[in-house]
Amino acid sequence: MGLATVYEADHGNQNKLFIASDDTEFIAETLYGKVTAENIERCKRSSGMIVLFERGQGCVFTAGTCEWVAGLIESTVKNSQGVDFV
Repeated sequence: MGLATVYEADHGNQNKLFIASDDTEFIAETLYGKVTAENIERCKRSSGMIVLFERGQGCVFTAGTCEWVAGLIESTVKNSQGVDFV
């Protein structure tokens, strides 16, 4: 399990930020109804998980995210199959 973030503080980078705070503000408003300093703090950090395991001649790799629900809502052909072979 690894730490993840959806926030990047501006330390005088003259608007050359990669992440910035747009996603954090969206999450804060979605979850808590309002973008406040407290809600931004609550939403800045998260975690991600990568798992690999083998059984017999098979191997399973999964990289879980918090966005899988959005993929199900969109109901595209690729995510409705449930499995992606690499």
